[in-house]
Amino acid sequence: LAELPGDTRMIDDLGFDSLAITEVVFFTEDLFGINITNEEIIQVRTLDDLRRFIRGKVAVRAVH
Repeated sequence: LAELPGDTRMIDDLGFDSLAITEVVFFTEDLFGINITNEEIIQVRTLDDLRRFIRGKVAVRAVH
């Protein structure tokens, strides 16, 4: 995934379904020690969206 263009869409281009998205959420939460709500993740559509979202969540966690 790291080598794919940032505008790659998770559902349309990569074929992610709700189960795959859920797995990404659980993996990301465990890896980075963050919490992701359903309302937050539905806003993430592309790989760049996901990267920005994770960076933002990690930055907020680092401040607290």
